[in-house]
Parts: sequence; structure tokens; C-alpha cells
Amino acid sequence: MQYLFFRLVNFYFAMQLLMCTGAISQPLFNYEKFISTSSSKSKFNIFPGNIKCDNGSYAGNTSKTAISVDSVNPDYAIVSDFDSAEQYGKIKKINLNNNSDVLNFSTSFNKYHEWPAYNPFILSNSLTSGVEFGSQFMLRDGVIYGAPWMLAAIDDTTPVPKYPEHTKNLIAYIGGSQSPVITNGISDNYFVRSSDKLGMIVNSAPWIQRAPASKIAYGNYSSFKTQYAKRRDVVWVGANDGMLHGFYADNGDFLMSYLPSPLFNRLYASVQLGRIPEALMDGSPFTADIGFDYTKVEPYNDYIIRTYLFSSMGRGGKAFFALDVTDPSTLMSKNSSDIFKWIFTDTDDEDLGYIIGNNVTHPLSNQPVSSVLTQNNRDFGLLIPNGIDSTNNNSVLYIIFSAGPELFNATDPNPTRDPAKATHQYADAWIKATTIEKAARYIKLVAPKSAATNNGLVGVTWVAASITGEAAYVYATDLNGKLWKFGVNNSDFTYWQGFEGISTDNSYPSAPTLVFDSNEGRLSTDPVLKITTAPILRYDSKGRVNIIFGTGSALTGAEFQDTSSKNRIYSIIDTPSATLTYKHANLSTRNLSEIDTMTYISDSSDVSSSNGWVVYFRNGSGEKVINNPVILGDTIFVNTSAPLAGCVTQARVYAIDASTGKANSTALGTVSVTINKVTKEVNALGIKSKDQSTVAFTKSDGLKNTVQIVGKSDNIKGISYYTTNRHQWRTLPGMKSTQ
Repeated sequence: MQYLFFRLVNFYFAMQLLMCTGAISQPLFNYEKFISTSSSKSKFNIFPGNIKCDNGSYAGNTSKTAISVDSVNPDYAIVSDFDSAEQYGKIKKINLNNNSDVLNFSTSFNKYHEWPAYNPFILSNSLTSGVEFGSQFMLRDGVIYGAPWMLAAIDDTTPVPKYPEHTKNLIAYIGGSQSPVITNGISDNYFVRSSDKLGMIVNSAPWIQRAPASKIAYGNYSSFKTQYAKRRDVVWVGANDGMLHGFYADNGDFLMSYLPSPLFNRLYASVQLGRIPEALMDGSPFTADIGFDYTKVEPYNDYIIRTYLFSSMGRGGKAFFALDVTDPSTLMSKNSSDIFKWIFTDTDDEDLGYIIGNNVTHPLSNQPVSSVLTQNNRDFGLLIPNGIDSTNNNSVLYIIFSAGPELFNATDPNPTRDPAKATHQYADAWIKATTIEKAARYIKLVAPKSAATNNGLVGVTWVAASITGEAAYVYATDLNGKLWKFGVNNSDFTYWQGFEGISTDNSYPSAPTLVFDSNEGRLSTDPVLKITTAPILRYDSKGRVNIIFGTGSALTGAEFQDTSSKNRIYSIIDTPSATLTYKHANLSTRNLSEIDTMTYISDSSDVSSSNGWVVYFRNGSGEKVINNPVILGDTIFVNTSAPLAGCVTQARVYAIDASTGKANSTALGTVSVTINKVTKEVNALGIKSKDQSTVAFTKSDGLKNTVQIVGKSDNIKGISYYTTNRHQWRTLPGMKSTQ
């Protein structure tokens, strides 16, 4: 799953058409959404993609590696890990210049979580306002303060505990106290933590927030970049203590945590002795620069730029939230109300499910593939795939205004968009656009209903209409193996493909295009191929789009151990304006074999009028693509994971030529193969790796680039290529890209 920012074309002006119709009635606050999502318990164990061993620990390295935002010559990487036996998380910084461990962030975390000697800044939200978790609920005099419904949510246990002593104990434990915790003689025997108090980091990928570096080309962004050019790097990551954590990257110092309110009523159960760990704050965060335009009049001097952090709760809950992290030095308790911006849950829209997956950087904006596009001076929008296991099992693409719902005042006939002047009257009003509405705060695009019992979009990316960066088409993968294309190039969003509403001319919008179905031709006895990662894009020499994605799922332990599904990696060639559905017969095929640690193409067939290629993993191997592919130059890097006997997992790294689907020269070495009694050297397509999650990046000396792959254990030096003409603008029919 990935998220995507893009320019909402003409949306603000369209909404102004209804300004004269009068105020829209104010909806009531929905308190339930701030206590929990639709289920008080996550359906997911915290260890998907791992094999439970006889000793109770979990095999398999699902730790996520984050690389600094620059894809060329990064100085360091952030690697997370967890101890499944002692149930604590680890996060460290690796110097990529000498491959040495530099910092263990847990040291600072443990230091600042010694309650009551220290009171770590833990942000949360009371209704729509940010509050400090500790000071809001228990002051130094031991008296609990806070909204009654909020305390009741924290104290939601069976049997009902003695109130408020159990609440005080829980707050103290979250702040770092060890078990047992006793207040007024009432004791709670929580899980006894080791000296390391950071929660397990299992599925959340660390994100590095750096100084502003996007390609926003208007307003006062250049001043914003200058102002924050020396902003310290911050590492953000979610953990199974229920919180998102922030650390300064240079020295590892703990900065702050955020505890999403939907987790309140699960905290007590989550820390009990003998509990089975379930997913909590499990999503992967990312940051991006966004803007708010109040005048819509050139030279756009009122355009305000901020850096927001966005994250889902991953397998931990059906929610997505935003924090303002523009200036890390201001992230402190006294600014709590300014830091928290909004939260969107399945009580706002029941098609929201569990959003899974990680993020990469988009070349047009130099922001996350959830990227901000930089022209036309419209509102910034956040494209969110609805995720899995939603109430209706639909495949839905959300376009959420990144500013959230708080910037409108319905009682004002001339609504202000200035945060300093806006009231919070609409702060609970996530109003969906069904026509052109001034108060709408999100747009919903829906793919045709699937016959499957569980479906949902898991990842998105986009192509631009021009070099200006205006999104024209969005490609999205769904859990049941389909690749969809949503047209969003009309200036009137009611004509966007899949729009859930009525178009301006009272017609119904067309459905999105089914570009490819991985299960096309599948026998009824064969398992359904699933996609749990986002697609990536490149352009071929003819100006067509290559959409690259892989199949495989490890959402449950049973899925991870399955070896019956023959998963594969696809590259589909598409013309964005076309409405074609491609078939397997249109693709060139690549079949694999393996000798020792190396995988190679043993058989291939090329289609003269090919619309792409497919690489089939070996029968019975159980290989799965459960991390997003990455493309550098003309090479696609793919991680796979597979179960082995004896509580062991096996990871592999593939380096695939994006044009041919074959090995990229001798990047990963060669292997001797004997065919018909003739021995020859063939290029390896993949090699065994120690890590299920790795990151590829480029080290450059100015003339030659060398791709390196780094993970928790591996540091592999791979492809070398010269920089001349490697990264260039390519003019395409109706669009341009730097890929």
C-alpha cells in the first residue's frame, strides 16, 4: 500500500459554485470514532509473514529498512527490528560510508521513559484537538483530568477495573513504569518489559523526514526551503506499544510519540500478562510538504507551506491521521493542539479498511509516491487506497483534502480557509462529495464490485498529464490480483472514473479501466493470486508506461507458509489514455531455476507484439513479493520471501532489466548451467539474501553509479553504470517524466 498526493484540479473553484446556496447544517460530533474503529480488536496477529517456532518465538526477518530520502549518495540508513521473545523493538542508524552501526535509538527512548522521573511527550487527541497524553490525564498531584468519555475509553476492560486507579496505573506504565504498577493499593500486573521499553517494530517501515526538497515551483516554497534548510532529520516509526515515535536522526534523541485515540480502549488488554500480541500502531508513516492557498490570486503570496506527517495504523486499525511536523524543535506539549491535525476512520466512511504497505519517492515531486504535484495552485489532496477487510469489501480510492475538515466554517457566507481564522465547527465533518459541494472534504472513486469475499485497494501510483505535475491517471492494485486505472484528468472531478456520485450533467461517471487480472485463466482448483504491494512506474523508449508489480501475500501465518501459489512479477505496458485490458497471452514469459544461491532464467518466450513480461517464480518455492519493488536507472529491484522447513525463512533479491524482464548484465554475478551436455555461463537474475526487507540506492562518484542493497544483515554491492544520459526528461504524448 502506498499513498499519493496530487493536485485537486479546480476543486476549490467548483465548490464556490454553491457558496450562494446558504449554510449547510452542522452535523453532530461522532464521539465513537475517537474511541475505537469498528472493531475493538485487530483481526491481525502482530507477526504476519513470520513462522511461529516451537519455542514460541517467530522466525523470519520482517524488519523494515529505511534509506535517507536522497536516492543517490545517502549517508545513512535506519534499520528496525524486534525481539519476539522479550517483545521489544530495536532501531539503529547505519553509516553507509563505512557500514558501521552508529546509534542505537533505544538508549534515548529508555532514558526518557522512566516515569515519573521523566515525563515523555506523548501526544494524543481529544475529539479533534491535540492533547498531551500524560499531563492531560494525570497531573503531578496524581489527580486525573480529561474528558469523561476519554477516560472511559482507556478504562474499557472486562471485568470492569476499579476506577480510576487502573487508569492511573496504565498511564504510568505507558510512561515507562515497570510492572507491577500500584496506585492507592490497587495493583496491575502488566507484561514485564526488559530494560528496553520501545514496543516491537514489526510491519511499520521507518521514515526519515529531511529538510524540504520537493519540486513545488510556486507560492513561497523557495522561502520555506530556505527557512528550514538546516532542519534536523527526524526518524518516525510505528510500534506495538500503540504509538508512533519520533527521534532525531543525528544523535538518536527521543523527540515525541503520538498515541492515536482509536487505540484507547485496547491499551489495557494489550499490556496484560499472558496476552497474545496483536497489531496496534502498525502503519508506515511518511512526511510531505503541502500547501494552503487562501486567495487563489496571483502571485499567490498567501500560499502557506507546511510539512505534514501522515500514517495509517496498518494492521492495527482502520484509520489514517495527520500531524504538523514542520519544525521539529516545536514538537512539545505546549503545542499539542497545533501538532495534531485530523484523523479519518471507518466511522467516517465504512469502506475504509486496514491500510498496509510502505512508501517510496516520486520523481516528479521528490516527495513520497504519495506525492504533491506542483502546479495549477489548487488544494493538495491525499490519495489513499482503502485497504483490506473493509465492511463492504469494495476496492476504493479516496482523495482526501490533506488540510482535513477543519478549515471550513459553514455559518460564514464567505468561508475562510485561513487556519488562524477558521473555527472547528466542521472538525468532525468528513463530508463526501456526491456532486460539486463546497463543504466536501473527500472524494471517493470505486472500482466494480468483486465476487471475492475480501477485497480492497492496496497500493497506488500516478502518471502526470504534463511536466507541470498535474495527475492524469492513477494506477492501483487490489488484494485479488487486479490492476486498475482511474482517469482523473477532467477539470470537473464528478467525471473522474469511478466517482461515487452524480456528474454535473446528471449522468453516472464511467468505471475505471481493468488493466490486468493476475488470475485471468486461473483454474477453480488453483489458489487466488493476491497483491499486497503498490505498483511502480517507468516509461519505455516509445513513451508508453510500464507498470511493475508482484503477487504474494503474508497477511497471515497460513498465507506465508503456503507454497501452492505460483507467484510472479509483472511489467504491463500501457498507454494511459487507452481503455484496454491485457491478457497473459500478450506478455513475454520468463521461468526460473536455481543453483546454489543464484536464480537464473531457464526458459523464456518472447511475444512479437508484447505488452510486457512476466517472471514466474519456481513451482513449490512459496516465493512472495511482500515489499514494494524499487526502480533505479533501468533496473527493477524486488525482494521476495519464502518459507522453509525447520522454522526458517528464505529471502531473495532480484535485479531485473525493466525493458526485457531478463538479468541486467552481470549485476548479481553469473552461474554455470549445463543444458544438453553443454555448460555455459548465464547471468543471475536473483540471489539469496539474509533479509526479507532491503533497500536499493545509488552511490556515485560523479561519473559512475554503483547500486547498493542494504538490509538488517546484508550490504550487497551490485550494478555499476555511467551517469551520462541515464536520468533525463523524456517527452511523451500528453505527459512527461524523469524516470
